Amino acid sequence: MSALFSGTGNVEQGIGAQGVEVTYIGHASFLWTAPDDTRVLIDPYQDPDEGPPWFEKDFPPVVADLAVSTHDHFDHNAVGKVPGFPVLLTGSGEFETPGIRVTAVPEVHAGKCVMPNSLVVVEAGGVKFVHCGDNRFDFNLEAVAAVGQVDIVMVAVDDSQHLMSWDEVWQLATAFSPRVIVPMHYLLPGVVKASSTLLGIENWLASLPDDVAVRRLEGPEITISEDVLPLRQERLDSRQTPEVWVFDSAFAIG
Repeated sequence: MSALFSGTGNVEQGIGAQGVEVTYIGHASFLWTAPDDTRVLIDPYQDPDEGPPWFEKDFPPVVADLAVSTHDHFDHNAVGKVPGFPVLLTGSGEFETPGIRVTAVPEVHAGKCVMPNSLVVVEAGGVKFVHCGDNRFDFNLEAVAAVGQVDIVMVAVDDSQHLMSWDEVWQLATAFSPRVIVPMHYLLPGVVKASSTLLGIENWLASLPDDVAVRRLEGPEITISEDVLPLRQERLDSRQTPEVWVFDSAFAIG
């Protein structure tokens, strides 16, 4: 069983530290607010047109400069409902301001649903993220090379193993040598309904290797800089052991 510790959402920053603010909206949706105040939103969601509803509430009115959809499923593709007039990125492509760079690398959805899925790389405040959407674990090595080494990976996982087995999730997440893994796309009360058939992540967390520390984030927002990340293992003969950071709350809960 992995180690467990808690931390506040708003981590204290050193004087002059750059950093980037990350807000967990809910499900697979995150908002980045860059040092130049550029706002990037990935995977806003909506209920399906048919079948049982997945979400407790409509997606909140989050203002963004760029709205990204990793793939064209209802729980990831509501970019057209983002208020204002954001730039939309729904396939491969790039977006850049002085404070943030976003690159969508084409890949493929997990499981039997063979459709495009983007690995979305976000670089801001000296920190590099990749949001995996619903990506497969048996990825194209060229796509992984295009993403490169990251600091934080957002990956879909839940106790029902809805998209991938836990071993497959680990294989995908660690392919980018992250220092932190952030789980998403699971049953979080107040955001996702049980009718989605998704489950929580407590059993997955309990299954993690003993040397993987689990950090509980108390709020939906955290400011991340180099100062608050785990140290990078630089030895060529050692593999990075990531921490797992869990958002125990989401902006969409209200």
